[in-house]
Amino acid sequence: DGLGTLLCRAHGFYPKEIDVTWRKDGEVRQEDTFRGVVSPNQDGTYYTWLSIEIDPKERSRYRCRVEHDGLQEPVDVAVEESVPVWLIAVGVIVGVLVVLIVAGVIFY
Repeated sequence: DGLGTLLCRAHGFYPKEIDVTWRKDGEVRQEDTFRGVVSPNQDGTYYTWLSIEIDPKERSRYRCRVEHDGLQEPVDVAVEESVPVWLIAVGVIVGVLVVLIVAGVIFY
């Protein structure tokens, strides 16, 4: 088979509506994509995930894009050959959380 799996997670966002997509060379990929449901956290925020099966040799051609009302602009995270997938997921999570915390402080 030889396929690998990329995982993109978004945690700690509010409101619930969010758009998470995988892009290959800039184009949205639906094929071989698996989407987790948007689920509540205990603190009233939400989390979700999106995975895609790929040829590991093409990792660098993929990006995870997160679009949310709490973000001023979409967050794109590139998949680097030498970066573990878990680190990419952490980067997306941290990026979303930082923006939401800043937005919460500004609007509170």
